Amino acid sequence: MEILQPYIYLYAVVIGAFLYCLYRCDYLEVRKRKDGSITDMRFKRRSKKIDQRVFLIVATIVLLFIATRDKSVGTDTKSYVYFYESPVFWYNGDKTDLLFEYFGRLVHLFEFNSEGFIFISAAIYCSGLYFVIWKTANNRMYSLLLFMIAGTSSIFFFLYLSMIRQALALGYFFFAMYILFDSNVVKPRRYIYAGLLYLVVLLTHGSSLFAIPFIFMAYYMPVTSKRVWMVVILVSYMMSALDISLVKSILGFVFSYANIGHYSGYENVDFGMIDAKGWFNMNLLPFMVLSFFIIYVSKKSELKDYKIQFALWSVVMNNIFYDNLMWSRLILYLSLYMVIALPNALYRKQLTLQLPTLCFVLIYYIYKTTSQLISQAISLRAFSAMGNIIIPYQSWLWGD
Repeated sequence: MEILQPYIYLYAVVIGAFLYCLYRCDYLEVRKRKDGSITDMRFKRRSKKIDQRVFLIVATIVLLFIATRDKSVGTDTKSYVYFYESPVFWYNGDKTDLLFEYFGRLVHLFEFNSEGFIFISAAIYCSGLYFVIWKTANNRMYSLLLFMIAGTSSIFFFLYLSMIRQALALGYFFFAMYILFDSNVVKPRRYIYAGLLYLVVLLTHGSSLFAIPFIFMAYYMPVTSKRVWMVVILVSYMMSALDISLVKSILGFVFSYANIGHYSGYENVDFGMIDAKGWFNMNLLPFMVLSFFIIYVSKKSELKDYKIQFALWSVVMNNIFYDNLMWSRLILYLSLYMVIALPNALYRKQLTLQLPTLCFVLIYYIYKTTSQLISQAISLRAFSAMGNIIIPYQSWLWGD
């Protein structure tokens, strides 16, 4: 369909680039190494250079796609443009998070129009994601591909085309977690820098409070037992399948005593017809399958990695909060790390482990991505489109 052409072209570039890297780095180079025409160290250097160069080119294309979108692309984008154009910088008629308000005011000082506001915002929040991929991913193009096609209830990439405030918080969050877990900064300063940056995250989007317990667990008490992870994930899925959930009751109790302002929408936004999904819930199963792959192929020492810890906890939380659509956005602080955790867990593993996982990812998630795009296109014609509306795509850089 003509209305889907921008996405067809974009995904053709991303998938094509990933397959090119796969061919050059995991096929041709391996053959050359085996026949002795290339040394092991030279093979690693060439593979790394190919991965880096292709990633930079494709990541820039994806950034431009997000950053140059029209305000009509993405359910929340227009609301954020209205916020930016508001003389008092209110979001949907109410005050918003403090540092996000100041961010809008700061950008406004330079007299950028709404397109400039969207572009600067996207450049910042994409830089956080790209930074953590560049610094910690062993296969950058695999991570970028997962960002483009994977997700829980909605594809990560589709969310980045819609949200701005939470995406900014996520961008800062990635920097904060890198400083806390991966950097070489000495510990007292590491805590200070990461803590201050996390305060920026919190004052940009209050939902980041949700991540605090998992940060402490990943840092001080990482779960490294494969058996424990399997049991916890399976039990959480059984609870969803049997429709056992205390979440709404707990939220109703908490929200009745706490004034949470514009976050009140997080209380009651369900997937719909959850009872009909039962044991076969495709908002939960695919991520759970990926978590089992990670647990199976990872050593105990590898499970300590905070990116794997976050990814696995996101699966548990996705299962527990199965009946509330907004929580899929809340666990983004954890679930987005799946795009790094899975490729890293499979890196340099035998092909009998890598190929089944890759086939599952490509077949299922390309199907899911395509289905979401087509369903939006059909719904748009019936004037009943719901969710993160990203169709039709329009850009001020290269036209419709």
